[in-house]
Amino acid sequence: MKGVLHRIRETWPDFQDALIQLVGRFPWMLLCAVTGTGAVMDLVERKSGTGWYTLGSRISMTAALGVPLFFALRIWQERRQPKFPVELAGLPLLVGYFFWQSAELGSEPEIMSIRWALLMVGLHGCVAVSGFMSGAESVGFWQFNRRIFSRFCLATLYTAVLTLGLELALLSAGKLFELKIRLGYTHLFLVMIGIFHPLFFLAGVPRNFDALEMDEPYPKPLKAFTQIALAPLVAVFTVILYVYSLKIIGVHSWPRGWVALPVLLLSGVGILAALLLHPLRNQPEQRWARWFINYFPRALAPLSVLLLLSLWQRIAAYGVTESRYLGMVAGGWLLAWSLVSVIRQNAGIRWVPVSLALVCFITSAGPWSAGSISRQSQLRQLVGLLERGGLMLDGKIRPPEKETLLPSKEYESLESTLKYLVATHGREVVREIFDGLLLDTSKVEGRHFSWSFTAQVMGKLRLRKMQDKTGKYIPPPEYKLVGGTELLLDGFRRARFFNSSLVRKESLGGDLWMKVEKGDLKARFKKEDPWEKVPLDALFASLNMQNEREIPLEKMSADWEIGGRSFHLVFTDILLQHSNADGTLNLIRCSLLLLER
Repeated sequence: MKGVLHRIRETWPDFQDALIQLVGRFPWMLLCAVTGTGAVMDLVERKSGTGWYTLGSRISMTAALGVPLFFALRIWQERRQPKFPVELAGLPLLVGYFFWQSAELGSEPEIMSIRWALLMVGLHGCVAVSGFMSGAESVGFWQFNRRIFSRFCLATLYTAVLTLGLELALLSAGKLFELKIRLGYTHLFLVMIGIFHPLFFLAGVPRNFDALEMDEPYPKPLKAFTQIALAPLVAVFTVILYVYSLKIIGVHSWPRGWVALPVLLLSGVGILAALLLHPLRNQPEQRWARWFINYFPRALAPLSVLLLLSLWQRIAAYGVTESRYLGMVAGGWLLAWSLVSVIRQNAGIRWVPVSLALVCFITSAGPWSAGSISRQSQLRQLVGLLERGGLMLDGKIRPPEKETLLPSKEYESLESTLKYLVATHGREVVREIFDGLLLDTSKVEGRHFSWSFTAQVMGKLRLRKMQDKTGKYIPPPEYKLVGGTELLLDGFRRARFFNSSLVRKESLGGDLWMKVEKGDLKARFKKEDPWEKVPLDALFASLNMQNEREIPLEKMSADWEIGGRSFHLVFTDILLQHSNADGTLNLIRCSLLLLER
């Protein structure tokens, strides 16, 4: 133990000096890492939907963008050595992004996350070329990116192992000493990935850029990783996708939208392998590397066309969404990469991160962004659906006077389009369309506002889904007795109440058994007697014509006779379902008060 402490005392000054140098080299990046980690740790302690939670979310997203931004600016400054501190230019950019976000992040959560992800990818593309933006492409560009890639993988491995060990140690301490470590595990995890990982990674970032220009031997571990891991994955995905392409040709059917995922996975792994193998392309003894670099782009080009066709089919049917738009952009970029790699084999690789960063920045904001194009497309889809359903005329919403049955496909298209717009872009994008409905947004739930808002709009439009020939499920209409209704019991000698347990089993009230079976209300006096149907078709048909869900007493009542005895039924709630398109109604559930004269 003394030897360990002595060793720590000896190495501590060196470690302290290295840490000070590291902080002095990347102060702004580390400040963003610490700030973002602290903001996320604070979010763990708070409830979503509060003002401080929203502020913490905006701070954490902004700080996360600052990590690659300040890293790229620092490398550019060290490489070019300008007279002014370039890193300060990142501050107004981050401040602008912070205020660009929605003041209430929950009002448009998905589009902000998509923009953030695109900016993160674009900034990492800037990191790759930050020190090598001008001049001819040299070996130093590949060496720099190879070293930071290897360092990132090593930092990830060290962080994972150390975090697992510390988490187990914390768990053991909690069990042995009966400590209440409520969120300690989460906080430890966040500190390790938010602070330790960046520190360990930055300690291995090259400083001598001139030394990177030396043509060093290709790293054997990297060659083994590419040859043993990446290349077989590319081969497996390529075979699967080409077999699927042959199936498409054989059955004469368009490719499905799901094909985008394996094509994008193949592209990502294959292009990574091609970039890692770039220095081996001209070495005669590395035939497999030359073969991969020459033939993978040729194999990827037809698959990128397959990706574009599958997405175009979905867009033609359902319009543009962010995922489809980005998929089309990715497919176009992959096709361009394949053609450039085949036609101009000496084009180098620096253009790859540059073009990828430009594409990400263009699609994150502006008139050609994924959010702008998708929002306009889905608004056109929504207006078209409303006009075809007779719910909109001359740009103004016109709710029907009574409930309208829509075919399942049209109902689901309208519901999903509205839900998508509200969830992705917020309620404001559809406010003008539904302004005449007098929606009560105070009743819209904050956490699930897209579902609540959509349900309220569909209710105001008095729309219900009609079952089609495929037998799809129809949301059944439910009717309830007007609250506070007064019942006059004069003339009745006995009252029995039957609740919704009638759905699950028969229920006994006095000497009368009742149950709901196959869409009908049935009754009998003795268990050995056959069940008799209670005639309620006229009542159900009358309810189906109502515009409201709360029904007055006279329309929720019916007279009925059985076995020479007379009864008056008062329903407190009824749940119905359309059995088919002709309007036939089945009883699903009910609660009733049975009065006997």
